Amino acid sequence: MRMKSLIIVILIVCLLFSAAVSLNAKDIQINISGKQIGSGGHRILSLIIEGMKDTFPDIPIRNLPSTTEVARCYLGRIGDVDVILENNAIGLLLQNGLENFSTIEWGPQPISYVYVTPNTGMVLATRGDSGIKGYEDLPGRTIAKYPAGPVNDLNTAALLAFGGISYDDMETVDFAGPTPAYKAVIEGRLDVCFMNVASAAAHELMSMPMGGVFLPTPLDNEEGWKRVKEICPAFFPYESKWVAGQDEPRGVMSCGYPTFMAWLNVEEDRVYDFLKVLDESREAWQAKEIELKDYTMEINWEIWEGDLLPMHPGAIKYYKEIGQWTDEREEMNQERLEIQSKLKSLWDEAREVAFEEGMPSGDFPEYWNEILQKEK
Repeated sequence: MRMKSLIIVILIVCLLFSAAVSLNAKDIQINISGKQIGSGGHRILSLIIEGMKDTFPDIPIRNLPSTTEVARCYLGRIGDVDVILENNAIGLLLQNGLENFSTIEWGPQPISYVYVTPNTGMVLATRGDSGIKGYEDLPGRTIAKYPAGPVNDLNTAALLAFGGISYDDMETVDFAGPTPAYKAVIEGRLDVCFMNVASAAAHELMSMPMGGVFLPTPLDNEEGWKRVKEICPAFFPYESKWVAGQDEPRGVMSCGYPTFMAWLNVEEDRVYDFLKVLDESREAWQAKEIELKDYTMEINWEIWEGDLLPMHPGAIKYYKEIGQWTDEREEMNQERLEIQSKLKSLWDEAREVAFEEGMPSGDFPEYWNEILQKEK
């Protein structure tokens, strides 16, 4: 009789706990800012969100697509969203206060990772009838440049560097983002741009009558990859299985993308909730598209451990819960937080000097870059 009563009590407690979890789930609101509609990043995020909603239908998930990196990052900075979806090269620019983030209004940001995935790969792409077959054909041709998207310029500059050339050898045409540049290449209004090899645009280009050309980035070209790393250490060689128009894997330039990032001042529980929902709905969103099966926990750590940004405390809380946070990762994280602290101190000193000397705001980015060069 006593055993029967104990079982009943346990069942009641379990039911109450289950109800509490359900109630807590309904209190969660997930806000993300991702890439613009039409981009590969938007497609991937949409599939992931579908899987999250399939698994947790009571949790509202809001995605605010943004055309530029600066706009996405601004939403994260002011707290309109909890997490942004970005390229890990943007994380380095944010952390160091470089490019569009070198203005006196921005500077080094307390940015962190939540979950990192591998990009399916980037190449320089052109139409099959453009007359471009290799890097030697590029000088003097038109190529996309992105005044409001520094990471897109980094992507392009790194791929050009692989072939031993630079933007200076090309005729640049400004675009707001990758999607309109993709369209311009497909329509023949632009000679070349960087392209995600698994994007809808890549599939469209390769399926057209004249086809397309992806300039080669062989994995064994050590000098080429060395030049890529000089442009941005966040990029790395990768064998992609998801290349439009090709049945066999090929070498491409990759990075951590789509990467979920958050400012360190975002509440710990909000990031924890997001990551828990993301991870526990993994089976549902990985079933949406085969390339999502590459977005594993193992790859997350492989990219993070080779990177430079810290992990968010809310993410660490979840990783500890599932046994994924080690003493070695904690040590790496503390070292990265110390780097951010030093960058913040340098920035504060630089701003103080600039104000004291009455430095025009337009001159400040160059002044800041000189400081960083001295600190190397």
